[in-house]
Amino acid sequence: MKSKYRADLHFHPSFMDPQGLPMKTEKTAPSLRAVVEKAYEKGLNIVTITSCDNAVAVDPRWDAYRGDTLIVPGFKVAYKGKNEIGYVDPDGGELHIVHGRELKTDKGDMNVLFSQRKIPLKASSSDPELLDFDYTLQGTLDSGDKPLILMSAGQNLGLKRKEIIDLYDDCKIDGLEAWDGMDSERNNEDNIVYAKGMGVPAAVVSDGHDLASLGVAGMSFNLDVEGRGKARFLDMSDKLVDKLREGDFNAWFGVCSPTSKALYKVRFFEHVTRQRIDEGREGVKRLKEAGKEFKKKLDGLFSRS
Repeated sequence: MKSKYRADLHFHPSFMDPQGLPMKTEKTAPSLRAVVEKAYEKGLNIVTITSCDNAVAVDPRWDAYRGDTLIVPGFKVAYKGKNEIGYVDPDGGELHIVHGRELKTDKGDMNVLFSQRKIPLKASSSDPELLDFDYTLQGTLDSGDKPLILMSAGQNLGLKRKEIIDLYDDCKIDGLEAWDGMDSERNNEDNIVYAKGMGVPAAVVSDGHDLASLGVAGMSFNLDVEGRGKARFLDMSDKLVDKLREGDFNAWFGVCSPTSKALYKVRFFEHVTRQRIDEGREGVKRLKEAGKEFKKKLDGLFSRS
């Protein structure tokens, strides 16, 4: 029997800075319990908690963990990675917390779900802070039986129209994230037209960076999921990927509030500012060390004379 699965496949409760420190997009990162309660409030059945990784900063909380936490109403749930225990709404439905990765590559952001093995990463030769797209894509394709791979359709997409079509036809990507709740409605509408014009699925996600933004946009799938535990998760993910590629889903469209967007920008500005300060301090430290070394050499020369 088919059931409706409402999904937000791209959500960030927090992100990481290059030093591996959590940069909160709220005063405190929401707990699993808070995410679960908000997911039930929004009527969601699948939520992807997404890391944001590039060649110099990998979120350690998700790098070591792939797979899914299935939350069954009325039972305790162990959240691997943060060791939290949460209770869930006994009147709610089945809820999957899926762990995803937003990989920053030299050809655009690659969003990966349902990988079962670690994805190898390599820096791009053109930009050492970004990942090499071709290497990362191949590693992602090898990371599970059927990982879901979506390219963000934003301004940093460095793939040409024919490249996107070929990648989709060769089953190397499964679509574009055409509607992103952190973008404007106008840009999102243009991205949907662009994706559909190529015959590529136009995925709809919140890309929310705070709890209030969870589920502001998303997709619903009618799935006949079988099995229990991990087998159920794998069956669900396989069928969801098939439905997405077929374009057999409904979507709801919304954007994150101006407050949520402004908060993200403020937090990101704080992160960049702190990074620049740290880089300045490190530069001063290196100059002082170089000065000490130079003074030692001078002292040595004078002592020999």
